[in-house]
Amino acid sequence: MNPAYPFLISRTFGRRPSDDGIVRWHNEPAFYMAVRGEKDFMIQNARVTVKEGDGLFLNVHTMYKGMPSDSDLICVRFHPLMIAYDAFIERQYVLPITANAEIPYLLLDHHVLWQNDILNYIQHAYMFQASQADDLPLLAGHCFFALWHLLYANLPHAEVRPQESTKITLVRNMLSFIQENFRNDLTLGEIAASAGIAASTASALFQETVQDSPYHYLQTYRLERAKYLLFKTDDAITEIALDCGFADAAYFSRLFRKECGLTPRQYRRQAREPWHM
Repeated sequence: MNPAYPFLISRTFGRRPSDDGIVRWHNEPAFYMAVRGEKDFMIQNARVTVKEGDGLFLNVHTMYKGMPSDSDLICVRFHPLMIAYDAFIERQYVLPITANAEIPYLLLDHHVLWQNDILNYIQHAYMFQASQADDLPLLAGHCFFALWHLLYANLPHAEVRPQESTKITLVRNMLSFIQENFRNDLTLGEIAASAGIAASTASALFQETVQDSPYHYLQTYRLERAKYLLFKTDDAITEIALDCGFADAAYFSRLFRKECGLTPRQYRRQAREPWHM
């Protein structure tokens, strides 16, 4: 998931790595749609079948595992930060759903009007992703807001404790600081200070809400920025490394290969190949 725009839109065909029976969970809500075939999930010891044309909403922190199947599945995940752009929106419209332990998941039936609308937005988000539009974050964000409004308007709400809202607000402040200053040699103390908290508290909040450390998030953000420049520009590798906060181009190349599985040059070449549906 791109830390600059924390969402993931993907489509998989047939058996996939997530069918390995390993229990998983995410810090962000997930939406699935079965385009072809059926898909079975084990969710909190219950077997849930998503029929062709239907979908599934998985709430945050819901443990699940995918079961082997020959199906065509669209997945949309986005961090609550994508729609909770201020504390009021987060407290009023996001946490009442994500904090509701009574709704670990919801099967989306295409025969139910409002649920079918969610399925349509899932498809739209995928089509925007497939088009590789420059304004993908805006187009995808529109879909995220729309489908979340449908959930909020049709599902029961949980009572929100003030401290739940505060945590994401603090993390949002630190993420913004990193994104604005990623070219600099940032320390954990500086990142924590941007939210007015201690370094140890910053690390704990990152692990709890983003499931990452501040430093690794910073490095990941730099690498995502590098990927964008490799794809969009013809700048030299050394120039891109410096622009993304890496003082040593050789270290940048080693880290890029370790994290991405390709050298920067290999990534540039592969990223510019025609995209196939």
